Amino acid sequence: MHVLPSPGQCRAIEEIVRAVREGHDQRIGVLLEEFTEDADLPSLLALRQALEISEQLPHE
Repeated sequence: MHVLPSPGQCRAIEEIVRAVREGHDQRIGVLLEEFTEDADLPSLLALRQALEISEQLPHE
């Protein structure tokens, strides 16, 4: 069974990935702290996968 993150968690993952790609270090810390307060394992795995995929994409 595959469990997907909630829509709110998906939005948070998008924000984190964007902050990482843009190099906003302070923002990354804040977003990660907020995200991990309520994140479950599927959400954490989704974040990891999104960051791995982001690394493979060309930077803007």
